[in-house]
Amino acid sequence: MWSRDKPTPDEEGTLPAANMYGTHPFFMYKHKKDAWVGVLYKNAHAQDWWIKNNKVDGTIGISTITTGGVADIFVF
Repeated sequence: MWSRDKPTPDEEGTLPAANMYGTHPFFMYKHKKDAWVGVLYKNAHAQDWWIKNNKVDGTIGISTITTGGVADIFVF
């Protein structure tokens, strides 16, 4: 994922340039019968995410890779 903002006339291509916004995915899952967990993955660099839904056993796998930066992971 890489969110690209529309460049303004003030931006001329030097850093920080036109790519100013990152994406911060948030996902939730059911831990127990009445318990949910939320995860916020905060990283301003470009990211790829893969979500695999196993229809046979009902599990869902989430994996990610990022181009760099510092990742802040918050579990709620």
